[in-house]
Amino acid sequence: MSRRQLASFGAFTVWVLASLCRSAYGDDEAGARVLYQEAHKLVAAGEVAKGCAKFEESLKLKENVNARFFLGDCLEKLGKTASAWSAFLSAASKAAADGEEEKASEARQRAAALEPKLGRLVIKIGAETKGLSVTRGEVRVGKAQLETPVPLDPGPITIHATAPGKRAWHTTVTLVPGSVITVTVPALEDAPPTSDAAPAAWERPDEGHWRAAAMVTGGVGVTLFAASMFVGWSARSRFAESNEQGRCIADRCDALGLTMRDEARARGNVATVLFAIGTSAILAGSVLYLASPKQRVSVGLGPTSLVLWGRF
Repeated sequence: MSRRQLASFGAFTVWVLASLCRSAYGDDEAGARVLYQEAHKLVAAGEVAKGCAKFEESLKLKENVNARFFLGDCLEKLGKTASAWSAFLSAASKAAADGEEEKASEARQRAAALEPKLGRLVIKIGAETKGLSVTRGEVRVGKAQLETPVPLDPGPITIHATAPGKRAWHTTVTLVPGSVITVTVPALEDAPPTSDAAPAAWERPDEGHWRAAAMVTGGVGVTLFAASMFVGWSARSRFAESNEQGRCIADRCDALGLTMRDEARARGNVATVLFAIGTSAILAGSVLYLASPKQRVSVGLGPTSLVLWGRF
């Protein structure tokens, strides 16, 4: 294959993969439009939080300047000033890229109006610690964010700090609109040395718990075993009925006879399942009872059998 053919094949492959990705993850304009309309209706009805969620889902399906702008408006109504500010700036950037300067200007004005209301959090490190990891809520704080006033939505914010061989540290602050709060992560204390002592031996439940579990398991097993006997008898009776009045002769049956035999087979299958589960439960209950703390029991597995022996 020549270089030109190889290049053409590569370009074709990239185009096919891009088409597949677009089909799987691409824009869904119709779905986005429906969600966008529902979002407006919810906000108009006073269900602002639900409306914001609809705007966000709409934007996941297809990016849209109007949806981004109204998401900012919706978030501002909820008091999420930082999220609203970010949404307005994103809408302004998108509108400017699309050549819609009027929309871009309006979005920038809304973002500017929120600037004085933004609450900002500054995180500082009091002492360098090897392997230090700082998180703000569920978000990890990178080095570039340290000592930077980061706009955040008002409300309680928990800062965690961890490092290998150190005690974890955390604190919670409440951010209010227009405030700037600085949190300094102190030098983390050394964690207590791990004990070299052997782990505590496992304590078995007392005899009462073991025997109660054994009785319940065994009782369930006996019930299922009895049910299997009854269902099996019912299957046998239904099979016998299919032979009455000439409905079935050997394996040749009329319509009613076939129905009866199908029912007999179905009941037989149910009886088999109940029998297997019931006997297993009875065996499990027996093992639990024999293995209770005051019993000494051993279990042996042979080629075709399970053997229990012990001293009681």
